[in-house]
Amino acid sequence: MRSAEAALFSCLLACLLAGTGCAEVQFLAQGAKDISGSADGPVAGGQYVLGNAWRAGNVYYYPTEDFTLDQTGLAIVYDGPPKRGTFAPRITANGETFSARRLSAAHQTLQLPAIARVTNLETGRAVVVRINDRGPAEPGRIIALSPAAAAAIGVSPRQPARVRVQVLEAESRRLANALKHADEPVQLASAPAAGSRAVASELLAPPAGTRAAGSVRSAAPAVVPVASHQGPDAPPVRVGTASREPVRATQLAIQAGTFAEPRNAAAFAARLQAIAPGRVRAEQAYIGGRPMYRVRIAPITGTAEADRVLAQLRAAGAPDARIVVE
Repeated sequence: MRSAEAALFSCLLACLLAGTGCAEVQFLAQGAKDISGSADGPVAGGQYVLGNAWRAGNVYYYPTEDFTLDQTGLAIVYDGPPKRGTFAPRITANGETFSARRLSAAHQTLQLPAIARVTNLETGRAVVVRINDRGPAEPGRIIALSPAAAAAIGVSPRQPARVRVQVLEAESRRLANALKHADEPVQLASAPAAGSRAVASELLAPPAGTRAAGSVRSAAPAVVPVASHQGPDAPPVRVGTASREPVRATQLAIQAGTFAEPRNAAAFAARLQAIAPGRVRAEQAYIGGRPMYRVRIAPITGTAEADRVLAQLRAAGAPDARIVVE
């Protein structure tokens, strides 16, 4: 039993034996709730993890801490990690028990767990979820939602949905800090100072013994940071918090790569003209406050074409090309 849980149990037992109220019970119970980060019930069994690089097809994913991630793409619904036995529960990548009724999700590279707002750009409905698993392995999809999370924002199990995924920085940092120091109860009462991380583009060599080309991990387009809550004493945003955003017209696009030099972006765009004549563009974008140059193909008429073009781009030497929503 972890020390925080032991302290809560001891305090509850003392109060019961004394037959009186105990002010510490409320404080410790709140601390335990803060660790879970969830409003849909306590979360047990999990730990903070990044995990090793993993492969889906010819693409390698490299998990890394990112408390400011803000990306668009396609979401799918999944029924959790595979069972390890006929009657065994489904266990997520960070050791939590999966439930289709919980508001959770799987992401390819984020630290686990993380707290994020997922917005269905087609309906405007948004909900805060707990990301605690790895995936999706399906090419061109950025997040896999539990059935409950998908239902909360109107994502159909039969059709990928256009979504925006925004990590709530303060909540995710607080959760990570609490789980990293789960045996130090004093840590439950404080939230670490918010920091920032901005890596626009990085060339990564594949694992030894593979034939895949080096991967390019590109940051999301420049966007307004998520303001999860105002003021240092404001309560954290809980999993299950719902909201609604204005719906606007969107289109799918393929982001093929991000470059620091405009001439490299232009040369790469020229190479891709054969795949999508007249639809390849190199444009400047500010990522992490720095001017960068990204290559995109747009417009894309639908999910089927997006998947087809994405496969062509990866075969042409852009293994980390991804579907985005504009």
